[in-house]
Amino acid sequence: MALGTCLADLLATKKISQALHDRMKPHYDELVAQFEPRYGRAAAESMATERALDGIELDHLHRKRQVLLQARAQDGWLKRMQLAAGDGKAIVPRHAHDAIVDMDNHRTAVRKQAYAMIDGLLARHRRNLLGEVRERSALDDVVDELHGRGSGSVNAREIADAWQKTAEWLRSRYNAAGGRIAKLDSWALPQSHDSRAVREAGFEGWRDAVVPLLDRGKMIDYGTNAAMSDGRLELLLRDMWEAIATDGWSRAEPGGIFGGSLGNARQQHRVLHFAGPDEWRAYAGQFGGSASAFDAMLAHVERMSRDIAAMERLGPNPVATIRWQGDWLEKSAAESLDQKAIDEGFGGRRQLERLYGEYSGSSHRPENRKIAIGFSILRSQQVAAKLGGALLSSGGDFGTALTTARFNKIPVMKVLARYTALMNPANMEDRALAARLSLVSDEWTNAAAAQWRYSGEEMSHEISRRVAEGVLRLSGLATHTEALQLGFGLEMMATLTHARQRSFAQLDPGFRRLIQRYGIDESRWDVLRATPLREERGSDWIFPEEIASGPGGQLLADDVMRMVATEVQHAVPAPDLRTRTLINSSMPRGTWLGEIGRSMFLFKGFPLSILNLHGRRMLELTGGERWKYGVTLAGLTTAGGALSLQLKEIAKGRDPQDMTTPRFLGAAALQGGGAGIFGDLLGSSTDRFGGGMGRTLMGPAAQTADNFGRLTIGNAKAALDGNPETETQVKRDLVKAVQPEVPGISLWYTRLAYERMLGDFIAEWSDDNVDAAYRRAERYAEQQGTGYWAPPGSVTGNGQPMRAPDFGNAIAQPRQNPDAF
Repeated sequence: MALGTCLADLLATKKISQALHDRMKPHYDELVAQFEPRYGRAAAESMATERALDGIELDHLHRKRQVLLQARAQDGWLKRMQLAAGDGKAIVPRHAHDAIVDMDNHRTAVRKQAYAMIDGLLARHRRNLLGEVRERSALDDVVDELHGRGSGSVNAREIADAWQKTAEWLRSRYNAAGGRIAKLDSWALPQSHDSRAVREAGFEGWRDAVVPLLDRGKMIDYGTNAAMSDGRLELLLRDMWEAIATDGWSRAEPGGIFGGSLGNARQQHRVLHFAGPDEWRAYAGQFGGSASAFDAMLAHVERMSRDIAAMERLGPNPVATIRWQGDWLEKSAAESLDQKAIDEGFGGRRQLERLYGEYSGSSHRPENRKIAIGFSILRSQQVAAKLGGALLSSGGDFGTALTTARFNKIPVMKVLARYTALMNPANMEDRALAARLSLVSDEWTNAAAAQWRYSGEEMSHEISRRVAEGVLRLSGLATHTEALQLGFGLEMMATLTHARQRSFAQLDPGFRRLIQRYGIDESRWDVLRATPLREERGSDWIFPEEIASGPGGQLLADDVMRMVATEVQHAVPAPDLRTRTLINSSMPRGTWLGEIGRSMFLFKGFPLSILNLHGRRMLELTGGERWKYGVTLAGLTTAGGALSLQLKEIAKGRDPQDMTTPRFLGAAALQGGGAGIFGDLLGSSTDRFGGGMGRTLMGPAAQTADNFGRLTIGNAKAALDGNPETETQVKRDLVKAVQPEVPGISLWYTRLAYERMLGDFIAEWSDDNVDAAYRRAERYAEQQGTGYWAPPGSVTGNGQPMRAPDFGNAIAQPRQNPDAF
């Protein structure tokens, strides 16, 4: 009997559900329509029945496997939570939150291993100072090779082969975790889709532009294993257009579990085959947001790594597992009959959902795109204008790096030596080695990596984002961040390689505690010790890919890289999942309240990262270890903060501050913790921008708003109040409003030259009372315990002459006879 006939009978007798019937019937009818023109009605029904039943069987087996993987993931989580909580106690929400944060670090480990496989692509085509992909013509050769067109370039062929290997590695891991992506030998590159461009073109316009770009010979209907018919292609393209244009809502049912199963999210066959590299580029330019092949590859690695990590930790349907975990948090709290635990259980569930929302990106979509873009432009402008001296503020990084190294028994001086070597931008050999070790620099893959550390903002407007990125790169912050991250990671891998000579019992207790935190016990350590070494640059190294090739090796390689990624994040603090969640969940994008809050929060994300990372680590220790860690961290970051303060003073044309005063010690402690602007208020009523505590808390944009308010409303009021003694100050206020907002004006190595050689001339032209302004600047310096070696007006002749910096002031030994230049 044909399946079309028996389906109705099975539904009528309730032997199958309506949902199964609705899924099988259209597929069967479609197969019949495909086969009938070639084989006749009877044969078509028979063939369609056979194919449909085979597909149903495969689908059944896949879903059964997903259920088992889901149950295993949930059961493992519950056992770990109950073990951590102790017998008879409610599940502690903190432990559930730690598991999500750890999953985010696992994502980083997977991503960096994938990046290591395409290190040649990253090394050659990473973005330049202007945020542009390097060597676009050579990248086009890679696209040609991937589409089967020989480019004649050996390097392009090698990169293309590496990409195909990487994409297959990601596909295999995704499927092993419960996914279902078919292997297609002819698949070349992922394709980005700009939903707005696709939506604006309309279905007919989009279809008419796409069809001429396709290679119909490669587009197989996997139901019939024959070339795809025109009708089938039309249905496929309409479904794709609707999915892209509606941001996926065309395939979702209202009231369903948001996100559905990740294991099924990518199971659609990749059937859009472009005729060649030119056609791929044409689509990317028109409907892909002008994304380059470099962008497409990195985006694919990022998305796949995120999904793989979530499925490996939470099962094929992570959203369902998060809901299940939340139920358990509330259930165990309620059964404890403890009101405090019940309250914590509910709050823990909400935070768990927020953490996963940040991880998955579901909380990133703005409610109003125009509002979000407008404020993003404002904040990127603030970064470009006011973070040009961020490198000089990074002294605290040495404190966190050395504290992390000391805590984990990583040689401190060797970390500094590697950092010094990597500060040379021409040192590509060490950077390439780090990439091969899966320590790929974030600066190679994300041009905004350095700015995110200090600004707490992910810029979304392309032009303004590139300006902000360019300023921070010019400032040297990106080079410093990359050098310290890679230097720490390389020394960790070197220490791991060297330690393999010892048995587990012979390891330094601190280092043994480090690897145990990431699940590496004695048996797994023995596997590590047996890993073959590879010689690079005259030294032996353990490579993650060599670890992965051994017994149980992939999980071990993941844990090793998760360990390195997490400790590097502690060494060079960057916002972890908790910090990102705090910012994004409490200040929704695209709302007036949320965007104003984000603007107030600008430049304040870095100290929160230190609290979330090192504060949490310190609290997890006990007794004397806790205080030892805290004192070490405070001492080293304060020393780094003192270095930053003094360098910034000299860059501003002032003598080093007196380091013997309690005020300086407090300011150095705040500077080392990333809150240097608040240190300005110690012993002074104003910060470095001339505002008090209120405006400091309001954020840097408050200064901008205040200055423009004086220029417009203030001068209008002065002109119209009828008081002849009230004078307008249009020129002065115009300079004060515009000059500080110029991108790049705060670059630490050009700022002083600009201020003395041009800024003072502009100030004297615009301000009739400039002498009073100069005196206010000098009084502020005195409040900070210092004085000017390059005073305001020293070049124009309206101030004190320049002299040599008084370095003795740093230890309260002022110069007896300061000589003028």
